[in-house]
Amino acid sequence: MAITFSHSTDGIDWLELEALYRAAPLGNKSAESLKTVF
Repeated sequence: MAITFSHSTDGIDWLELEALYRAAPLGNKSAESLKTVF
């Protein structure tokens, strides 16, 4: 698996990131809140 670094948020699946935060557990953060932070 290749790792790619990017300075763009294009292509981020915000709902998947929300689920990842919940599963990690890193708290309950909405997709909209995560968009604001990133």
